[in-house]
Amino acid sequence: MDKIRKATGLSRRSAYLRGKLLEKRRLLLENMLSGFEASVESSEGPQADLADMADAAMAREISCQIGSVESDAVNRIDHAIERIDSGTYGRCEGCGKRISEARLRILPFADLCVSCQATDEREGLRQVGEDLGWSELESLIGSEGAEEGAEGGESAEVVRGRRHA
Repeated sequence: MDKIRKATGLSRRSAYLRGKLLEKRRLLLENMLSGFEASVESSEGPQADLADMADAAMAREISCQIGSVESDAVNRIDHAIERIDSGTYGRCEGCGKRISEARLRILPFADLCVSCQATDEREGLRQVGEDLGWSELESLIGSEGAEEGAEGGESAEVVRGRRHA
C-alpha cells in the first residue's frame, strides 16, 4: 500500500480507497470469468431433451445478464480509480459539490451526489418514456382518470388541478 502511495503521490485515504476498489475489481473479474466458464461448460454437455436445452439457454442468458452488470461495475470502478488518481474523487460530476461520505462508503464508485443522481434518473426515465411514446399514453390515462375522479359536476380540469396542487 505504501509503495502505491509513494508512486502515485496519493494520500493515505486515497491509497486505501484505491486498493479497496482494485480488490473489488479483481473479485468482479474473477466472478465474470467463472460465470463465463460455467456457461461454456453447460452448453458443451449432452442435452437430454427440449426442457434441458431450454434450462441451459435460460442459465446462459442469466449468466450473460449478470456478466453485463458486473462489467458495468468494473467500468465504474475504473472510472473511480481514474478520479482518485486525478484528485477529483468524491466530487460530484454533475454539480461539483462533495459527495457525502455515507454515499461513498455504500457506493465507492459513485460519481454523482444523491440530488444529481435523482435528477439524472428522472431525466433518463422521461427520455425512455418519450422514446416509447408513453407521453401520449400518459396524457390519455390522465384525462380518463381525471374524468373518472370528478365529483358531482366537477370537470376533468378541476380534478387535474387538484391532483397537481
